[in-house]
Amino acid sequence: MEKVIDKMMQTKFTHCVSSELHRPLTDQITVLDIERLVAVVFGMLRIRRRDFVEVYKKESCTAIKAVVKQTKIEVVAKEDFENKENAASGLADQLKTLDISRWMATLDSIFTNLIQLIHRIQVLFILLCVLICYCSTKFACNYI
Repeated sequence: MEKVIDKMMQTKFTHCVSSELHRPLTDQITVLDIERLVAVVFGMLRIRRRDFVEVYKKESCTAIKAVVKQTKIEVVAKEDFENKENAASGLADQLKTLDISRWMATLDSIFTNLIQLIHRIQVLFILLCVLICYCSTKFACNYI
């Protein structure tokens, strides 16, 4: 029974973190479903499951890659590649045809989106740290 609860908690944590990090960057709300995330983290700490930081790291890396790729796709979609000679078929080929000013605008868009995402990652990380500190303090007080 413990293995089922462990797996369920880990799946729920992955889902919570993934849904938080993969939200559109235009959302101004920092943490959408904080109560559910707090409950899952407390549950994982209660069953002494401490590897959720690794899961958080993986989901953060996945979100960063997704933001970079989505920004590149948006830039290519804005460009008019149909009128150019030897129109490239793939995303990488289309990006290679951009001039320096478009490349700089693309990098600016990527970095702007990454800063917003990293801020969201940082807020979730601070929340996790606060929850862990709260639990460790409470745990230490129970044995004094």
